[in-house]
Amino acid sequence: MSKALRFIRYLLRYKLGVIAIAAGIAVTVYTRLLVPIFINVITVDIASRASLGTTLVYSLAIIGVTAISGVGQFTYSYLTQTTGNRVIYDIRQDLFRSMQSKSFSFYDKNQVGDLIARATGDVEAVRRFVTQSMGQLLFTAALMVGVVIELVELNPLLLLPGIGLMPLVVLTGYLFDRQQSPNWKQVRDQYAVMNTVIEENLTGMRVVRAFTREDYEVKKFDAINRRYYDTNIAVARTRAFFIPFMPLLIGLNIAVLFYFGGIFVMRGLVSIGDLVEAYSILVIITPNARFLGLTLSQALNASWGLDRIFTTIDTASEIRDSPDAVEMKDIKGEIAFENVGFAYEKGKPLLKGVSIFIHAGETIAIVGKTGSGKSTFVNLIPRFYDATSGRITIDGVDVKKIKIQSLRKLIGIVSQETFLFSRSIRDNIAFGMRDATLDDVVRAAGVARADEFIRAFPKGYDTVVGERGNTLSGGQKQRVAIARALLFNPRILIFDDSTSSVDVETEHEIQEAMRTMLEDRTTLLITQRLSTVRLADKIAVFDRGELVEFGTQSELIRKGGAFSQIFGAQFSSARQTARSGD
Repeated sequence: MSKALRFIRYLLRYKLGVIAIAAGIAVTVYTRLLVPIFINVITVDIASRASLGTTLVYSLAIIGVTAISGVGQFTYSYLTQTTGNRVIYDIRQDLFRSMQSKSFSFYDKNQVGDLIARATGDVEAVRRFVTQSMGQLLFTAALMVGVVIELVELNPLLLLPGIGLMPLVVLTGYLFDRQQSPNWKQVRDQYAVMNTVIEENLTGMRVVRAFTREDYEVKKFDAINRRYYDTNIAVARTRAFFIPFMPLLIGLNIAVLFYFGGIFVMRGLVSIGDLVEAYSILVIITPNARFLGLTLSQALNASWGLDRIFTTIDTASEIRDSPDAVEMKDIKGEIAFENVGFAYEKGKPLLKGVSIFIHAGETIAIVGKTGSGKSTFVNLIPRFYDATSGRITIDGVDVKKIKIQSLRKLIGIVSQETFLFSRSIRDNIAFGMRDATLDDVVRAAGVARADEFIRAFPKGYDTVVGERGNTLSGGQKQRVAIARALLFNPRILIFDDSTSSVDVETEHEIQEAMRTMLEDRTTLLITQRLSTVRLADKIAVFDRGELVEFGTQSELIRKGGAFSQIFGAQFSSARQTARSGD
């Protein structure tokens, strides 16, 4: 379906508003075109030196229809604003909803700044057209039709001199479209690039400052800003030529009308009143033609915005429910990987033939060098990505046969880079359980060893954390995240290297919180620390996308393989600490 038809479908959700807009435009056009007719009568009356009564009546009539025209214009202008904003509300809501349903691979391929540009800049471009220019375009089109009808009824001889240059107006609009279309595409694309650079720079400001790269970032942004400026200047140059060109065409049209109309009057084929009426009609068109260039410019900008918006909405999520997917609520928590493989790109596998069975209630430590596939392994369980071969089951049911919402409600995740929203601590802990009471939140925070430091804040649980939780320390954020996962009360827990960036004391506190959470839950611990590994019943060792070892800590130490190599230094340090203690 073309973007124009899709946009019309959005409009037709508000049929009454569209009908009222059409009625307002019709009333405005009709009453405005009555004015030239009345002027014709007055002109004839004056020329024939008849009674001034007719002149007075039609003069008052001009005032009356002008007032009615004003009411009609107010009606369609106001309703264009209200209906247009409702349409934009729906488009923006559909766009945001579609972003919520996209798979992680979509965000791997698209930059955050570009997506923000689509949700803000592109939607705003469409909003400006819908609320400002669309009504003007519809009014101008209706007025053109009314002009043709009135000229034909007035005197067919005046039709060609009256609208003879109108095809040139249409042709000019078409050429403007062809000229500006690539420019507007570049404007939208450059805006997205600039937005991405700003978003990355603000997010990474600490890194920029740490490496004294401020000047470099300013120069990089200057180059991008310059390209955006140059593209906008190209658009403005074309528009600046086009906008005054339209009144010029109208002026030429008026000259042609008076030249040929004057000949017709002299030959007695047309009355002077008809010529004045035809001129009055063209005077009505002139203001609308003057703004036609700007209106078409906004229409083109909106067209490219709609392209990018609908492209985003139409991008299907790679992760979706199968037709026969089922709900799962009460589970034991058994997890099985059966010869599972995965690749982000074809021919570049990150996991190769992984087979493992995890009993319900077991705690499994996932270890391996950076890039060995640990995070990819756990990300397949909640279907952040889908395995490209083999299958994964929970309690014997293929995860692809479980409804996604149902599946993810079974799993709690505490990641290495804890994300907190710019809301209160209470809201962050209760994020997954919106109906949780304060007592529920406090209880979860207590188990996560977070209650004490939360109560130390002046506003306690109502303390609003900064963006991304940057007003809390790393350990505090981790414990809030643990409380959030605990309140979610999942049967399966995933800790993705959640103690790697904290000090020893904080690590101990987090591990104590984790120890409480592990009871009666199936838990996967991605870790690089021996102290965390000791919480596990068994250890899975990954290397280059393969599961190379699986067993208890004592079994793997005796084996002297990959596990011993990875943790060799930590083993030596632990032994030396033990000896010094002796």
